[in-house]
Amino acid sequence: MGIILVIDATKPDTLARARELLMLPSASKLPLVVAVNKTDLPHLMDEVMVRESLRLRDDVPVFFISSLKRSDVHFVIETMVDRITRHPY
Repeated sequence: MGIILVIDATKPDTLARARELLMLPSASKLPLVVAVNKTDLPHLMDEVMVRESLRLRDDVPVFFISSLKRSDVHFVIETMVDRITRHPY
Protein backbone atom coordinates (compact mmCIF):
# COMPACT_ATOMS: atom_id res chain seq x y z
CA MET A 1 0.00 0.00 0.00
CA GLY A 2 1.20 3.52 -0.80
CA ILE A 3 0.03 7.01 -1.67
CA ILE A 4 0.22 8.63 -5.09
CA LEU A 5 -0.70 12.25 -4.45
CA VAL A 6 -1.88 13.87 -7.68
CA ILE A 7 -1.84 17.67 -7.73
CA ASP A 8 -3.30 19.93 -10.42
CA ALA A 9 -0.41 22.09 -11.67
CA THR A 10 -2.82 24.86 -12.62
CA LYS A 11 -4.21 25.22 -9.07
CA PRO A 12 -1.45 26.05 -6.57
CA ASP A 13 -4.09 26.91 -3.98
CA THR A 14 -4.77 23.17 -3.56
CA LEU A 15 -1.33 22.58 -2.04
CA ALA A 16 -2.53 23.56 1.45
CA ARG A 17 -5.27 20.91 1.39
CA ALA A 18 -2.82 18.33 0.06
CA ARG A 19 -0.50 19.13 2.97
CA GLU A 20 -3.36 18.53 5.42
CA LEU A 21 -3.96 15.11 3.88
CA LEU A 22 -0.30 14.20 4.23
CA MET A 23 -0.41 15.10 7.92
CA LEU A 24 -3.00 12.42 8.68
CA PRO A 25 -1.48 9.73 10.91
CA SER A 26 -2.44 6.98 8.46
CA ALA A 27 -0.51 8.71 5.67
CA SER A 28 2.74 9.23 7.54
CA LYS A 29 3.83 5.59 7.46
CA LEU A 30 3.10 4.86 3.80
CA PRO A 31 5.38 5.26 0.78
CA LEU A 32 4.61 8.50 -1.06
CA VAL A 33 5.00 9.63 -4.67
CA VAL A 34 3.83 13.06 -5.81
CA ALA A 35 2.52 13.58 -9.35
CA VAL A 36 1.98 17.16 -10.51
CA ASN A 37 -0.52 16.79 -13.35
CA LYS A 38 -1.62 18.99 -16.28
CA THR A 39 1.87 20.03 -17.31
CA ASP A 40 0.54 20.28 -20.86
CA LEU A 41 -1.22 23.50 -19.72
CA PRO A 42 0.34 26.75 -18.52
CA HIS A 43 1.05 26.28 -14.83
CA LEU A 44 2.54 28.15 -11.92
CA MET A 45 4.17 25.35 -9.95
CA ASP A 46 7.74 24.18 -9.92
CA GLU A 47 9.40 21.45 -7.87
CA VAL A 48 10.70 23.84 -5.21
CA MET A 49 7.21 25.23 -4.64
CA VAL A 50 5.71 21.75 -4.38
CA ARG A 51 8.39 20.46 -2.01
CA GLU A 52 8.26 23.51 0.26
CA SER A 53 4.45 23.72 0.33
CA LEU A 54 4.05 20.03 1.12
CA ARG A 55 7.14 19.93 3.37
CA LEU A 56 8.40 16.86 1.56
CA ARG A 57 11.48 14.94 2.56
CA ASP A 58 14.26 14.88 -0.01
CA ASP A 59 13.65 11.19 -0.71
CA VAL A 60 10.03 11.72 -1.84
CA PRO A 61 9.89 11.61 -5.65
CA VAL A 62 8.04 14.41 -7.45
CA PHE A 63 7.02 13.89 -11.08
CA PHE A 64 5.59 16.46 -13.48
CA ILE A 65 3.18 14.63 -15.75
CA SER A 66 0.44 15.07 -18.32
CA SER A 67 -2.16 12.34 -18.04
CA LEU A 68 -3.78 13.70 -21.20
CA LYS A 69 -0.59 13.15 -23.21
CA ARG A 70 0.39 10.20 -21.00
CA SER A 71 3.83 11.68 -20.49
CA ASP A 72 5.81 10.21 -17.60
CA VAL A 73 2.75 8.58 -16.00
CA HIS A 74 4.46 5.18 -16.15
CA PHE A 75 7.38 6.55 -14.08
CA VAL A 76 4.96 7.40 -11.26
CA ILE A 77 3.55 3.87 -11.22
CA GLU A 78 6.96 2.18 -11.53
CA THR A 79 8.36 4.30 -8.72
CA MET A 80 5.45 3.51 -6.41
CA VAL A 81 5.77 -0.22 -7.06
CA ASP A 82 9.49 0.00 -6.30
CA ARG A 83 8.92 1.93 -3.07
CA ILE A 84 6.25 -0.49 -1.87
CA THR A 85 8.37 -3.56 -2.54
CA ARG A 86 11.45 -2.04 -0.87
CA HIS A 87 9.62 -0.58 2.14
CA PRO A 88 6.52 -2.60 2.97
CA TYR A 89 4.43 -0.90 5.64
